Amino acid sequence: MDGKESDLIQYHLKNNPSLSMQSICDSVIGLIFATLFNTQISVALAMYFLGQCPKALQQLREEFQQKMNDTGTTGKLTWDDYKNMEFCESVINETLRFGNIVPGLWRKTLSDIDFKGYTIPQGTTVMPNIAAMHLDPSAFENPNIFDPWRWLVMKKSNNWMPFGGGVRQCNGSEIARMEIAVFLRHLILNYNWELDEPDHPIAFPLITFPKDLPIRIHPLVEKTA
Repeated sequence: MDGKESDLIQYHLKNNPSLSMQSICDSVIGLIFATLFNTQISVALAMYFLGQCPKALQQLREEFQQKMNDTGTTGKLTWDDYKNMEFCESVINETLRFGNIVPGLWRKTLSDIDFKGYTIPQGTTVMPNIAAMHLDPSAFENPNIFDPWRWLVMKKSNNWMPFGGGVRQCNGSEIARMEIAVFLRHLILNYNWELDEPDHPIAFPLITFPKDLPIRIHPLVEKTA
């Protein structure tokens, strides 16, 4: 292996000697949870929200098609393409805001903290409620409506924290967003879909679909032999 670490555990053991084995295990489990669960439920939520918002679906399809026409590509999505798809980014931002995949963040105070007249003692576990922040009408106008166009105006918000924030922000946030973009591009340029039977997302305690979101998919253009 040319002296290189072959996996995340080896990397932590070699480069982070201050981490306890418990911390290393938490990091590995968190990575598995984030990549396997969070990304797939994000994709399902995007399909669910877009299926209920034909205007957003059509605008996203037009952006994908326009990008292909501009670059002359018919297959792979380049990094530059991904970074310059403004409405796709807006759809992903709104899906993560409205979907609230992560219910909260777990943190521990390293010292006593004074906050709005209250003292939070050192060692206290603190859990900010992300959904309360994302659905706060003082932070987002009409927060209970799926509105990706809001991100074309405000671009970013300090109240948007699906990946956490600060030095502990999820370091896989960009690849997760890119995975969603790649999936949506392939799906939307080639297919339409609708629910095969009624279903809706619920938080119990994490976001899930009671019926696993059964859908019926139709090719945009029927292929002939």
